[in-house]
Amino acid sequence: MNNRQRMYFSNQKARAYLLNTVKCTDVWFKRHTRRKDKTFTPNGYYPSTDLFNLFDGIALSPQKGIIYFQVKTNAWPKTEPLLDFARKYKAVVISINIYKRDGVWLCRVRSYE
Repeated sequence: MNNRQRMYFSNQKARAYLLNTVKCTDVWFKRHTRRKDKTFTPNGYYPSTDLFNLFDGIALSPQKGIIYFQVKTNAWPKTEPLLDFARKYKAVVISINIYKRDGVWLCRVRSYE
C-alpha cells in the first residue's frame, strides 16, 4: 500500500470504530490539501493542515459530546499535546492507532479527558 492508500484504509477503520463501537452519530475528517488553513489566534495566525495541528477530525457522540480524534498507522502520537489540549479545553480526545499484525489489521485506542 502506498501512503495515500494506507491513509484511506486507516481512516475507514477509524470511522467504523467511531460509528460502531463509540456509537458516534457524525464523523468528520479534515481534508488534507496542499494549501494550509489559517488558524487565527489573538497573536496572529499559524498555518495548519490538521485541526489545531493535532487532529484528523471531529466526531459527535450522544454520550461523550464532541470528540476530537487523531488517526495514526503503526505508531502512537505524542501524548503530551493531546493531554494538554484535553485538559485545557475540557475536551474528549481519542487517539486511534491502526496497525497490521500477522496479516490482520487491528485498531487500538487511547482516550484523553
